[in-house]
Amino acid sequence: MDRNTVLTDPRALLRVELAARGLSPENLQMPARVWLLADGLFDRMQKRTPGRERLPVAGGVYRLSEGTGYAKGALCAAAMATQAEDLWAAGAREIIHLGFAGGIADHQQPGQIVVTAGACHDTAVPGLYGQDDRFVPCDKELSRELARALGDGCLPGIHWTTDAGYRETWGQVLDYRARDALCVEMEGAGLFAVAAYRGIRAAAAYVLSDVLDENGWHLGWGGEALEAAQEHLLNAVSDRPANTPAD
Repeated sequence: MDRNTVLTDPRALLRVELAARGLSPENLQMPARVWLLADGLFDRMQKRTPGRERLPVAGGVYRLSEGTGYAKGALCAAAMATQAEDLWAAGAREIIHLGFAGGIADHQQPGQIVVTAGACHDTAVPGLYGQDDRFVPCDKELSRELARALGDGCLPGIHWTTDAGYRETWGQVLDYRARDALCVEMEGAGLFAVAAYRGIRAAAAYVLSDVLDENGWHLGWGGEALEAAQEHLLNAVSDRPANTPAD
């Protein structure tokens, strides 16, 4: 066997896991579009949609309609990449991540929403998928669609993904500000790298849960702005199915 041969195919593992439940990928009927929701957003969505069918993939995908579903998003780039692989193997062709981030640009407030065009990153995942650049873009058209769904007032731009939230330095913040990054979070680069590798579409939007500036951290948890922003994000979760199937 060649040393560069990849040993694990997520589709093969998925078939084994589903077979143990008496299922197969063919009869799973995975929605083409899956929304991955950060913990707090997932809990809110569960309250909105009790009793939805749960598909046993990627931690559980709850069907919204024939073409769309949602799941709790994994934490950190590596776990998000694994979740994206599982969703691709099951038949998802669009993945949209809705999460939280820390604002690092000037004149920001908790509760603002960033629709990202891609991630500058401090994570190993993109390189393991053959992407050596320190910037991983998301799908432009899907990102534009997400921005339209969220409406005016959202901040368009790029962001920073890091694997170690408690190892961020002020020097890094200044460096990523200079690259026009608006916020920092832990998952986007992993999702975008897998999507590019597998030929599917991915996008993301982040509500600013806190903001860092020269005067320190400004936390938004428990505030009305953050509460309203979370509801606004979930209002954008669409039942419209994906329109670009891929193999």
